[in-house]
Amino acid sequence: MLEATGFHPGRRGRDHLRILARSSGLPARRVDEVLDRVELSPAAGRRVGGYSMGMRQRLGLAAALLGKPQVLILDEPANGLDPAGMASLRLLLRELAGEGRTVLISSHVLSEIAQTVDRVVIISAGRLRFAGPLSQLARPGVQQAASLEDAFLRLTTDVGQPDVTARPTSADTR
Repeated sequence: MLEATGFHPGRRGRDHLRILARSSGLPARRVDEVLDRVELSPAAGRRVGGYSMGMRQRLGLAAALLGKPQVLILDEPANGLDPAGMASLRLLLRELAGEGRTVLISSHVLSEIAQTVDRVVIISAGRLRFAGPLSQLARPGVQQAASLEDAFLRLTTDVGQPDVTARPTSADTR
């Protein structure tokens, strides 16, 4: 899920998801399931143009969950959420991870991420700065990954997916 702005403002939230489900060959019942999961059911009949930023974030997350993905990649998912919405998002992401899904989050708000994740990969100025358990991030002598591919291999191995193979698609950005 990238920035939650790809919605027609005149379309109702539920209808947006119905269109996505139908075009993806997914059962219509998934729409109400994901609306409930992201706590957007009460506003699903409203037009998206009247949604707050946090509600649009929830609608984007609902769209990402329609197909029951095993890997969920989210960019700034807490952007625009109020404190209750952030707490709800943290709980949902933990539940998804508890179901055996891999949840990758891109964010610059480390204080929020620290309440949600187990492992981190930090890239700054195009360079890999850290890859490992969150608990080791603040320790002196933190182990550094040699490349983005090494970081990916560590991450996928540690989340129980050793059959995933990382293959570089471009030159290392170190």
